[in-house]
Amino acid sequence: MNNIQFPKFWPVTQNSNFVSQGTTFFALKGKNFNGLDFIEDALKKGADKIITDQEILPELENLISSYNAKLVKVKNGLVELSKSAAKSLNFPAQKLKILGVTGTKGKTTTTFLLHHILKSLGFKAAMISGVKNIINDTEFKSELTTPHADYIQTFLATCVENQIEYIVMEVSAQALTLHRVDEIEFNGIIFTNLSQEHAEFYSSIEKYFEAKEILFSKLKSGAPAVVNIFDEFGIRLHKKYRPFSLGYSNSDFQIKNISSDFGGIKFEIDIRSLLKFASHPSTSSGRAAARGEPVEPYERFLKKKFSINIVSKLIGKFNAINCADAFALSVSLGFDAQKIIKAIENFSGVPGRMESYKLKSGALGVVDYAHTPSSYIEILTTLRSLTSNLIVVFGAGGERDSTKRPVMGKIASEYADKIFITSDNPRSEDANLIADQIISGAKSAEKFKKELDRELAIKAACVASKEGSIVAVLGKGPDEYQIIGKNKFFFSDKDTLKSN
Repeated sequence: MNNIQFPKFWPVTQNSNFVSQGTTFFALKGKNFNGLDFIEDALKKGADKIITDQEILPELENLISSYNAKLVKVKNGLVELSKSAAKSLNFPAQKLKILGVTGTKGKTTTTFLLHHILKSLGFKAAMISGVKNIINDTEFKSELTTPHADYIQTFLATCVENQIEYIVMEVSAQALTLHRVDEIEFNGIIFTNLSQEHAEFYSSIEKYFEAKEILFSKLKSGAPAVVNIFDEFGIRLHKKYRPFSLGYSNSDFQIKNISSDFGGIKFEIDIRSLLKFASHPSTSSGRAAARGEPVEPYERFLKKKFSINIVSKLIGKFNAINCADAFALSVSLGFDAQKIIKAIENFSGVPGRMESYKLKSGALGVVDYAHTPSSYIEILTTLRSLTSNLIVVFGAGGERDSTKRPVMGKIASEYADKIFITSDNPRSEDANLIADQIISGAKSAEKFKKELDRELAIKAACVASKEGSIVAVLGKGPDEYQIIGKNKFFFSDKDTLKSN
């Protein structure tokens, strides 16, 4: 099949780069730019309508009039952007089956797994993720976990044009708060977990949770949801919405007997005999589930409680949860359990998630996107069990949650033998100050070495390694850039590690 071309110009957009004759341009205020500054560029390219929720100077109003364009003022530009973009493209989401994955950790891997399962089952599938976006076999660069509404609607319309059946989407808390998925109803969702993250955006973890919860209001009537009940937030969602539960005990999908090594993981899932809700909206039990009534088990499930065995190439016990989530939602959608199991077994992994390479020293190098305290515990616990010499390289992003920096330093000091603290997109913050904040969390700075040049830090870690060691470079995963000040430079953890 020929590569799919993404549209160069969009009928509705907030980015003047995508404006052409007849485009509606939304002049919205963002974090780094203000759309008002790009109105003239949009008009020159042919925009015939300008929509904004900001106060606008008379000079700009006159400029818009001089181009015979229409100015529309709205209360909430982000809400109107979603509506207008969807309407301009004939509401593409209504012609697709869309699955959403939200949570602090595990979103990307679970999204990739679901996409792989759908492809393995023979569906024409697409994916929106923080690593890359895919329509069939054509890949598109990803800038955000969940893109802006104008991009999403254009992506969905392109999927419709190319006869896509299913889309799997990572759904971030910010995307829900900022109305990026307002015009989408989901055919199935997964809630993975919730832990400290995005304190720079949300004033409390409760506000962060409330943002994640919005996804449940976007679930189609009778469609399945899978909620992990490993933390208090999953338990709260389960009590409120009564979705399928996944956990280590007392759950609809119960994970047990996990074994893990560098060859991958093996585990079992016990599936309850009487599931509380059916998964298919076309059945009478599905319609009852939508009303919150007790229902009979979905006909595809066996009448007796049963267990299935799953084998995966993914490394780390935490990945058993990601695999189990993908299995649970897929089987809840009515897909064949044995085909799902086979697809999971054949899944090779996600770029920048526990991605490993053999180093010149004979050590194993690992690149992972981990950048929160809870993900550090999962990753470092796994790696600690596989080596007697664990070397870790990491930093923390500037202009992001600063409270987690000493916590990550403390966790690293408890698991690693040697730690190189370096820069990780310091942006406008002082990289040296960030490093000191990380180290301050440890009881002793003895294990730490500060090297703010990320390339030199990775090289030093490799030099310090030997056969049997593991060098873990955390924080950036597949990202191929460093942001220092306002400038974005090419940099790849993977390339640097592989060359050493």
